[in-house]
Amino acid sequence: MGVDLRIAIEGAYAAALDESLWAEWTWQTAHMLGGVCGTFYVVEAPGRIRLQHIRHENSGLVERYISENIMRFDPQISYAASRRSPHIYADTDHADRDDPATREYFAWQASNGKMQHYLTAAAPLDGGRIYAGLSLHRHVDDGPTPDEMRRRLEKLLPDIHRALDLGFLHAEKMASAYWDGLLSRRTEPCLLLDEQGKVLRTTPEMEALLVRGDGLRCVRRRLTCGGGIADAALDRFVGLLTGGSGVPGLCRIDRPSGKAAYILNGYPLPGRARIMAPMEAVAMVTLIDPAAVPPSSAHRWQLAYGLTPREREMAELMVAGQSLDDAATILAISKATARVHLRQIFAKTDTNRQAEMIQLLSRIGA
Repeated sequence: MGVDLRIAIEGAYAAALDESLWAEWTWQTAHMLGGVCGTFYVVEAPGRIRLQHIRHENSGLVERYISENIMRFDPQISYAASRRSPHIYADTDHADRDDPATREYFAWQASNGKMQHYLTAAAPLDGGRIYAGLSLHRHVDDGPTPDEMRRRLEKLLPDIHRALDLGFLHAEKMASAYWDGLLSRRTEPCLLLDEQGKVLRTTPEMEALLVRGDGLRCVRRRLTCGGGIADAALDRFVGLLTGGSGVPGLCRIDRPSGKAAYILNGYPLPGRARIMAPMEAVAMVTLIDPAAVPPSSAHRWQLAYGLTPREREMAELMVAGQSLDDAATILAISKATARVHLRQIFAKTDTNRQAEMIQLLSRIGA
């Protein structure tokens, strides 16, 4: 085995444990195999790109490729996703150059990047849910990939596949340890949502609550109130958290038992990109059961933030799930006065929204 090939193999295993190394590995390995451009990609079936490192000496070309979304014409995406085992392929093996989209793809590559042919190693991971690998593109003057380069990549593919598997398992275990540690520190019922809005993990307290089903359940990994208008509000809440807005949310869940409504507090998580793992928590949801709020909590809020007795009462009603209008009625004050109290609470607790204020106060004294 040549020195270059051994370096490429060692580099792949190193990148499996340090994701930041994949970009440089892509560049070095593409050059070793005669390419002027290299792409390391992770794609989730049926073609959603989770990550791509594109390395070319002309960074402006790479920026244009991304901004113009040229990859949507790439004939490799659907082809690689259709395979269920590690494989090597070239454009001459599968690309239909009579297809208009494929013609546009190659025309853009030739006119802008002076590239014409590619050679790719692809490997499925996690039972085919995602696939990943290396694609190298050749200069227009170099012609199709010679057999020797294809043989070298074939020797490298088994180790690329093992390294990718290792990276996937490593990322999953690291992520599981992180989320388990995070959830174990929570005292209130809590769960994690993925980017599809599905429940990834729950604390034992949340799991028990969902099993009881008093207004909130989990069916096929999705939160539900049982249908109707309540589910529409819950879906909006989940969509806000997982849609990339970065905005925290609040959702009231009425309970058929007649007990005080649950309050769901949700906020997006600034997660680290785990390129090898397709499932990642993007939002955390905690639940407040007003009946479970310790009696001493409101007193602690008052001491911690210098709330007046009336502001403390207002805060207590907000955390218990009452609306501003209902709180005004209970306290026998006007809505305008209730808004003044709420603004004062925001100022003293350094929060800007009702959801933020409730999230903060619900943790004090819990």
